Amino acid sequence: MHWSRRTRKVIAAVALAIGFAVTSAGGASAASATVPSGDHEIVSSALTGPNNSRECLDVTDGSTSAGALIQIFHCRGTGPKGLPQLFDFIPTLDGNYEILNRNSNFCLTPDPATGIVRESLIRQEQCGPPGSGQKWAVLGDPATGFQLANVESGNTLCLSARGGGNESDHDATALEACSTVPELELWHF
Repeated sequence: MHWSRRTRKVIAAVALAIGFAVTSAGGASAASATVPSGDHEIVSSALTGPNNSRECLDVTDGSTSAGALIQIFHCRGTGPKGLPQLFDFIPTLDGNYEILNRNSNFCLTPDPATGIVRESLIRQEQCGPPGSGQKWAVLGDPATGFQLANVESGNTLCLSARGGGNESDHDATALEACSTVPELELWHF
């Protein structure tokens, strides 16, 4: 069955709201959803680019260097031009994920200079040290819509499109307060 983008967003928002209600009542952080193995484009559920193109997480300029910013850019598919947009979700022992870019072999990381705080830009950095902010919880359904909550923030900060979705490519990504109406924090594969 094929659902419209609007229907997927409504279903995902309801599912996330229910998940957050259960989480808040129980006082514990939500468990990550299971992500299928393999490489994934992480597509914005709310943003569209020029000519209504899909918008994906992307390493700026296809960089293979540590410190490169993670941006929103029109999706390029799974061919060679799409490599900076392919990510593998590596399970951690606690049921969460490190998110590895397949082109660079670096992980999504809040800017080490600012740390795990609201408005910290997301960069790619060497995968590894505990406490670096590289653990992410997948909250919601990977097929229809999910948020990427930073585990080391207590799942209170989520990966978000920083530019607010101004219908153009190159919006930076940052940590923002997780919301029960996620709009710019909602992603799908």
